[in-house]
Amino acid sequence: MLGNYTTMIYLGLNAFLLVSLVGALMRTDALRQQTLGLSVIYTVGVTFLSYTFFVGPTGDSQGPEYWRMWQIWLGVTFFLSWLYFKSLLWFEETSLFWIVVAAGTGLLWSDRALLFLVALWRQLA
Repeated sequence: MLGNYTTMIYLGLNAFLLVSLVGALMRTDALRQQTLGLSVIYTVGVTFLSYTFFVGPTGDSQGPEYWRMWQIWLGVTFFLSWLYFKSLLWFEETSLFWIVVAAGTGLLWSDRALLFLVALWRQLA
């Protein structure tokens, strides 16, 4: 039962972080050239949240492959967040802007990809 609340808190904080960064990107002209920096900030925030809620409490019992998959997932999260912030700027003046904004919710669910990768790794090993 506690796991569901933990996931909801994680997703809520993750959504707050993403919405805050998107709002800052759209309002501030100085941040428009700093999509790489915004990606670093988002990845550091997600790293802290995922470690606090998921990896830290169970990381030692999962084994070294879990840590490796977590590091790969963080790298993919960094790349996807950079691509997301860039595409927000590319499609800002078009009608596809709101579709791109809605597609950003996929970043919130990318932690499920980590769990899938770990399960797949264990099946192959």
